[in-house]
Amino acid sequence: MTAQDTGSRSRGVKAAGPDRPVGAMLSDEATLLTDLPDCVLGRILAALDGASLSRAGGTCRGLASIDSSQAWERLCEQAGAPNSGAAPAERYRKHAATLCRECRRPTPYVFAPLRVRLCERCERSNPHKFALATRAMLLGDARFRLLLGRRPIDSLLANVPSHRCNGFIFYVRPVAAAAAQSGLEVEAAKEGEEAEAGERAAAAEPPSEIGVCPSEEEQDEAVGVEAAAAAWDAAGEEHSRLRSAKNAARAARRLEQKEHRRKVKQEARAKRHGGGEPAAGSATAVAPWGGARRGDRPKRAHPKMAPKSAHVLSRGDDELLAEVRLLEETFGDALAGLSGLTLASS
Repeated sequence: MTAQDTGSRSRGVKAAGPDRPVGAMLSDEATLLTDLPDCVLGRILAALDGASLSRAGGTCRGLASIDSSQAWERLCEQAGAPNSGAAPAERYRKHAATLCRECRRPTPYVFAPLRVRLCERCERSNPHKFALATRAMLLGDARFRLLLGRRPIDSLLANVPSHRCNGFIFYVRPVAAAAAQSGLEVEAAKEGEEAEAGERAAAAEPPSEIGVCPSEEEQDEAVGVEAAAAAWDAAGEEHSRLRSAKNAARAARRLEQKEHRRKVKQEARAKRHGGGEPAAGSATAVAPWGGARRGDRPKRAHPKMAPKSAHVLSRGDDELLAEVRLLEETFGDALAGLSGLTLASS
C-alpha cells in the first residue's frame, strides 16, 4: 500500500485506480489536491504563476513534496532569469526580487521610503502612490490641514515612511494623507461613542421628583410659608394706607423740585450749544451733558487688539515659499529632479 493510498483512506476518499477513474474522482466535492495523481497535479502546477506556485508549495507537506522543478524552469524561461546553476525555484525568486512593483520589469532602483523595487517611469506615472513632500509642503496643502485637524503633525509623521535627501526629509504624501484620514475617522468614532455613553448615562439617571406627592410635613411647611408671606403683604398695605398726608405732600414736593432742577440744567446746556432746543438725534440729545459718551468715543486700537499684519498671517506661506525656492534650486524647476529612487544594493 502506498502513502498516497493511506492518506486517501484516512480522509475517507477513494484513490484513483482501475476500479475508480480520475474523472469520477474529480466529480466528488470532497476531493483534495493531494488525492489527485501526480500527472494531474503536474499539469495544474504548470499553469500557475510564480506567486501562486510559491503559495501552493507552502500550503501543506503533500504539495511541498511534489516535484515542481519543471514548472519553475518554465517560469524562469518565460521571465528570462539568468542560469546561475541554482535550483529553478531559487533562480526565479532572485529574478522576481529585481522586478518593478508596478510594471514587473527588471529595474536596478529601489523606492527608498517604502523599500520596494520601482522604475523611474512608474514613479513618475503614479504620484497618487509615490509622491514625496516635506513637512512644510504638507502643511501648505489645505486638504491635508483639514484632515489633520487639531492633531500635532509631528506625531502623525513619526509613523509615515520618510527619506532623507540633500538635507531634506521627504515623506510619502499619499501615506501621510491616509494616516490623517484614518486619524480623523478614529476621532469621529470616539466622539460618537462618547455621545452615546452620555445618552446612556442620562437615560440611566433616576427620574426627577417633579410630580411626586409631598409628605404631610412638607405640606404643612409650605402652608406656613404661604401664610407668613400673606401676612407681610397685608402689613405693607396697611402701612401705606396709614401713612400721613404730610409725608405724602413732602414726597410730592421733592419730586417736583427734582424735575425743576433737571429742566434748568437742560436749558443751560442748550444755550451753551448755540441756543434753542436741542434737535432730536443730535449729540446733545444723546448725551445732554455735551459730547459723546466716553464709552461711545472712538478708541485707538490697542497693539494686542489690532489685526495681525500680512506677514504674520502668511508666515506659514512664506516659509513654504522659501522652502520651495530652495528645493527648486536643488532639484530643478517644478522639482523635476526630485525622486525617492536609489540604487539597489547587491
